[in-house]
Amino acid sequence: MGAMLIDRRDWLLMVAASTGARGAFPQRVTAQNGTRDLHAPITRIITDYSQQGFHRTGTKVDRASGKWLCHQIDRIGLAAARESFSLNRVDPATNVFIAAGRRLEGVPLFDSEFTGPTGIRGRLGPLQSDAEIGLADTVPNQAAEGPLGEARRMNRHRAIVCITRGEKPGLCPSNADSFLQPFGPPVLQVSSEHSSWLTEQSQVGVDAQLTCDVKRTPAAAFNVVVTIAGPTRRCRPSSSRHRGAAGTRVLASAAAVSCAGSRQ
Repeated sequence: MGAMLIDRRDWLLMVAASTGARGAFPQRVTAQNGTRDLHAPITRIITDYSQQGFHRTGTKVDRASGKWLCHQIDRIGLAAARESFSLNRVDPATNVFIAAGRRLEGVPLFDSEFTGPTGIRGRLGPLQSDAEIGLADTVPNQAAEGPLGEARRMNRHRAIVCITRGEKPGLCPSNADSFLQPFGPPVLQVSSEHSSWLTEQSQVGVDAQLTCDVKRTPAAAFNVVVTIAGPTRRCRPSSSRHRGAAGTRVLASAAAVSCAGSRQ
């Protein structure tokens, strides 16, 4: 029977659930009630991962993180396979919004266009206005949907500054779901902490400059895949990442591997 790909969330749920783990792995008594406290190994995994550095696909930290994940898999007696791929990594250079004597640092949306080092100058205004720079807001990973997605497809503005809204105030950038097929004008993602000020400036049409400048670096990376033979089908928990600018390594899969090993 062919292999079935499952995502990290389903893999973590599968191995963390006692019934699922018992069906997939041999049992051994590891604590008084036949179960083991998983807090310690998961805490270790999270700590090790966070101390590795800034995780971006195709970087030195990313490659080291992949080798670390392979080691975690080897420790529990499974075989890790590497699936290599190449990419043009996008490395941010200058990414700022400047208006009324104030400078806001941000992160570009990696599946939109970029301005180059000279940036774009014009009036700031609401989306769908005639301003050169539109003001939008979005929640994480919805940059291709709703009013922002529509404005990007219409190309009405020369650039867009986007307030990112997460569960807590701060910068919550979106993934580049269309990295291989970028669309729309340059989009600079900024912290929600600037929301009130940006809204005020858009209402008066302040003159502003927006810069989304990046450089592209040829790079190589790899995904980590494990195949586990089950009773009726084969499951392949994979460390698949977005093959673009800012993929994240598989913290959930590493924790799942730790859970699986503790139940052997």
